[in-house]
Amino acid sequence: RLYKNVMRNLCTVLLNLRLRRMHEVEAGSEWMSRAKDEGQSEENENEEDKKRYLAFCTGLQRLDSAILQVDETLILIVLLS
Repeated sequence: RLYKNVMRNLCTVLLNLRLRRMHEVEAGSEWMSRAKDEGQSEENENEEDKKRYLAFCTGLQRLDSAILQVDETLILIVLLS
């Protein structure tokens, strides 16, 4: 029973993290397209924009890291059970 609860909670956490990342990517699609067009436009020359874009990328990296950690935990639990 404990195993089932732990697995269900970890799967819920993984799902929520992936949904959060998808939402962040959708919300930050403007930053991503602006970064791609950076060479063609001086719009990203603003220092505030660079800081916001860096914070956006850092947030995505943290979500990716959390997703990988939960995924690895799930794999270990399955292998050790």
